[in-house]
Parts: sequence; C-alpha cells; structure tokens
Amino acid sequence: MPIEISDNSWVYIVIEEPGSNEKILGQLPDGDNNGFIPAFLEKEVAQISLGKFALDSSKKYEIQSIIYEDLKKYAQSSGLMIFFLNNSGEILDKVMT
Repeated sequence: MPIEISDNSWVYIVIEEPGSNEKILGQLPDGDNNGFIPAFLEKEVAQISLGKFALDSSKKYEIQSIIYEDLKKYAQSSGLMIFFLNNSGEILDKVMT
C-alpha cells in the first residue's frame, strides 16, 4: 500500500561523510540494477535500520532530515528510486522518480 506523504513533509535519510564531502546514501542490492535511497518516516526507525545497510567502515554516517520534494529531485538526478523502509528493513513503499 502506497504511503501518503506530501512534498513538503520531512523524511529521514542516511548521509555519508556528513559535514565534509557529504552525499545521500544509496544502495544497490546484489544482482539488481535498481539502486535506491533508503528513506524513513521517523528518525528513530532510521537510526535502528542504519546497521542493516552495506556501509564502508572507513566512513562516517549520520541520519538527517530532508524535505521529501528535495529528496525526489536528488533521486531523479541520480537515477535512483526511493524505498521507504520500516525498522525491519522491509519495504513499505517504492517511489519511482
């Protein structure tokens, strides 16, 4: 069931290398050409889920909020989908950009 969220709502994402050469974390599942940005409706859920991603141990990661419309623009320019996830890593909704 699609999540109903307005473009001006805040959502939570993972930032790689916050403060320096920061970028939004994307993921590419094994054997899948559909890269995605993991997104969350709650900061606490994002924090719980952080350890479930493929991360480079030499880099820093931080949960930050972003306006949903801005996230959609970033995803589109990067050729990525947006996956809204729950705290178990299950997909709640896939957003094609």
